[in-house]
Amino acid sequence: MNGSEATGHVIADDLWAGVTPDPARRLLVAALGAFADRGYHATTTRDIAAQAAMSPAAVYIHYPTKEDILYRIAMVGHQRALELIEGAARGVADPRERVAALVRTFARWHAAHHATARVITDEISALTPRHFAEIAALQQRIERIARDTVAEGVRGGVFRVPDIPGATRAVMSLITDISRWFGHQHRQTPDQVAELYSELILQMLGSLLSGALERNPVTPTASPPRQASVLAQGARRSPGRCGRTRPGCPGGRSAGSPR
Repeated sequence: MNGSEATGHVIADDLWAGVTPDPARRLLVAALGAFADRGYHATTTRDIAAQAAMSPAAVYIHYPTKEDILYRIAMVGHQRALELIEGAARGVADPRERVAALVRTFARWHAAHHATARVITDEISALTPRHFAEIAALQQRIERIARDTVAEGVRGGVFRVPDIPGATRAVMSLITDISRWFGHQHRQTPDQVAELYSELILQMLGSLLSGALERNPVTPTASPPRQASVLAQGARRSPGRCGRTRPGCPGGRSAGSPR
């Protein structure tokens, strides 16, 4: 599928086009689908090989361990999310417009790549400490861009929040949780979700780009998203599944999404 992930975890090829050689890419995409369906700990390397139509021995030619596959998925996903965030912020002087652009971009990515976003948010606790630290550094960079923009808006009097770090975590939490509910019989497109979230978050921060919802109507759904989690809270950790620890979760518990 080109550019989005539908229900059933069809994985977008554009995100993984840079993974070479082709067998390594096939194994990575197969692993991503298996992790999204079963979870990291319930997936074996034999499951990954079978889904890629390859022999179990082929996995170890390209990835020494299952954790190396998860690390590569998390690295590619977070790097892409960071590139998009940096591009959205570049050249936008007004902090309101910049927050709107950041939210639209990040929310659209979490909806269009919801399987990837969910895996790199929910399964990050399985990474080794060294790999975890590398991903946490990317998460911190993503959150810093959002936090600095919110702070600039507060200084300029366009946002009204008493706690800038807390407000930033709330913003990241709302966005990363999209990956947990998008695609489950919801009719919104990624663009519709992006517009809705940009309007809601601007209102939450005490600002409003008037008319955005009227220009881009979104049909409400009966079921709200589940409890939010934070993609990018740096290297702080809290108890996670299977007795492991994870960041305070972006793309996580940081792109980034978190049971």
